[in-house]
Amino acid sequence: MKREVIANTINIARFKVGDPQALASLQNAINQASIRDPTRALGNVEVTPYTDATALWKIEFRGQATAVLAVPFERKRKANGFNALVSAIATTLRPGRDFLSILAVSAADAWLADVNNQQSSGFKQGDVMAWGDIYSLLAAESTKGMVRAGPILQTVTFTLQPDIPPPSGSGSASLTGQGAWTTPAPPVPQSGANLLFSSGSNPAWTTTMQLPKGFKWSISGNIASPPGYQAGPATQFQTPVSGPVSIPCTLTVLLQLRVYTVSAANPSGPMSIRVQALNASNAIVAEGDSVVQPDGRCAFSVPFLTPGVYTLKASRVTSGGSWSGTATVQVQRGVLQETTLTVTYSPSGPPPP
Repeated sequence: MKREVIANTINIARFKVGDPQALASLQNAINQASIRDPTRALGNVEVTPYTDATALWKIEFRGQATAVLAVPFERKRKANGFNALVSAIATTLRPGRDFLSILAVSAADAWLADVNNQQSSGFKQGDVMAWGDIYSLLAAESTKGMVRAGPILQTVTFTLQPDIPPPSGSGSASLTGQGAWTTPAPPVPQSGANLLFSSGSNPAWTTTMQLPKGFKWSISGNIASPPGYQAGPATQFQTPVSGPVSIPCTLTVLLQLRVYTVSAANPSGPMSIRVQALNASNAIVAEGDSVVQPDGRCAFSVPFLTPGVYTLKASRVTSGGSWSGTATVQVQRGVLQETTLTVTYSPSGPPPP
């Protein structure tokens, strides 16, 4: 507060005052010296939302002491040196560990110890008496200001969330700021960022980043490897946020079609043969030989097929005849789809022994 009375030792009834006008004047002076001012001494410092801030105020304190003294009325009425006495008190007053009125009385008595001063003023030692004191403390703001203002950060968890996750791979996302949602805005401007994701992270497809609170954000991402994923709509969120931020993406292809080739005469035995995969327009989209797998079977893998109907053809020509087979498969999006292509042998001469 701007002004507080910390001591008031005045009892208005301590001395008798015969002049009502003088008493009223004295009471008014005491009242003025006793005024409290509960107004805040320090002004506010404006801090924007979500700000880690430090402000500094420099405060000026000032003490004010009011001493009320009394002299006998008869002495003042007869004396011509009252003003000289008051001036002497003011000029001879010395600091000390006591109330101001006591120090003033001591100053008066010290001055009146001189007979010449008694004669010139008309007062003698002991005429000046202490009535009481009022001590006040005043506070005022010198300067104020912000010395530090930074953002309040939150660690945000992002999860790249495909509808059908691949067994392994990597991806990325782009984070952009959409402005502050508070008025006024927090202290630090937004900045975008690129986030990386991996199936090998713990947990998989998850990463974290520190973001300032008080802002709106937009993030979209996709799995880059393996190909065949499509980014979903951007996720909108604002900080602070509760829980992870999900970034959707959708698998649009079949990552792998595995075609097992078997012989009609020996379905359980391996059968390595040339395989072609043709789309609905009868265009070859993949071609290669089926090879022996760890389980002993032969298979040919076709990667990244868009959903639809495909024709599978197998053929191999030998000196004694040819192997061939045809099958149709309805490919659906997913990680792995398996089918079997059965081939038969057609001799060009006598049947093999």
